[in-house]
Amino acid sequence: MITAPFQKRSDTSRAAAESVEDVVATQKEKVFNFIKNGPCTDYAIATTLKMQVSSATARRRALVIDGRVRDSGKRVKGHAGRDVTLWEIGSQETEVYVSRETLQKRIAKAALMLNSVHSRQPMHWADTFIIQEAENILLGRV
Repeated sequence: MITAPFQKRSDTSRAAAESVEDVVATQKEKVFNFIKNGPCTDYAIATTLKMQVSSATARRRALVIDGRVRDSGKRVKGHAGRDVTLWEIGSQETEVYVSRETLQKRIAKAALMLNSVHSRQPMHWADTFIIQEAENILLGRV
């Protein structure tokens, strides 16, 4: 599937889109990794990554559509003196990038809660399964 834009009735446009597919994917990941460092503007992305602003904006927009990046709701003065948007990692991504320590704490807390709830009866098999699966994910066994 081609993700770069092209004119559907033009074989040369399609060929051009196919030829930049790898570049677009690489740029998209570079932009995402840059935004992971903290909220930033399109101009900051472009200048830091040595991209044209139009390319940086297009890659960031694709990340917004994917749900990986979102508008932080904050504005700063841009290089031209106008308010510009600060972009940040999207809610979908913040849930994925939970630190190992945080995950360990959440697993331990869940296990304690389940044990206290089930202190007078055996832990339900589903509860045990959930804890085991979380530990497997944490240890990279999945």
